[in-house]
Amino acid sequence: MLVHGDPDFARLEDTFPLASEIRQRIVYTGLVAPLPPPEPVEKFDIVVSAGGGAVGAALVRAALEAAPLLDGIKSWCLVTGPNMPQADFDAILAAAPENISVFRFRKDFASLLAGARLSVSQAGYNTVCDILQAKCRSLLIPFAAGGETEQSARAERLAGLGLAHVLEEKDISPASMAEAIKAALVLPPPGTVHLNLDGAAGTARTLHRLYDER
Repeated sequence: MLVHGDPDFARLEDTFPLASEIRQRIVYTGLVAPLPPPEPVEKFDIVVSAGGGAVGAALVRAALEAAPLLDGIKSWCLVTGPNMPQADFDAILAAAPENISVFRFRKDFASLLAGARLSVSQAGYNTVCDILQAKCRSLLIPFAAGGETEQSARAERLAGLGLAHVLEEKDISPASMAEAIKAALVLPPPGTVHLNLDGAAGTARTLHRLYDER
């Protein structure tokens, strides 16, 4: 069984009680992160993203309304995601002042993270891998509707490693967002991430080895 993760971050048995029965068959490949991003063409102090955007409007609006409460933040980039309802996107775009840029999608998203002081986002697997590879401080607001626990568990583990600050989705407001951003901005520099982010190559190596051992 190939587990696309790092056991120093999360182990299969944390969420799969029968893992001990197949321990000898478990291989941790590392997190499947993208390659380190190139230097950004433009830089923003804070990059706010909402994944696909279907359920991220409250997060983006809270960040937009928190901006006036924060001194020393010169520029913001709000990436709403392609699936945000048009009415929500239009309202956010109309309310954004000159120092807040709003986009549905950025092909250079990973590069923007590398140049930012802080990422504000949910805690999906791909987003977290982008953040770790970019070595960007992060504020995570894990998606928790409908009893979902995956993102909350991921966010709490990152916070435990000192790699993120967490704000619960149910607690989102402009004031709480502003305070959480302040807390996240003083996290230790994230340039010394010791997690294995080379999961794609790790998977390939394991498959080659298993093939050779047939």
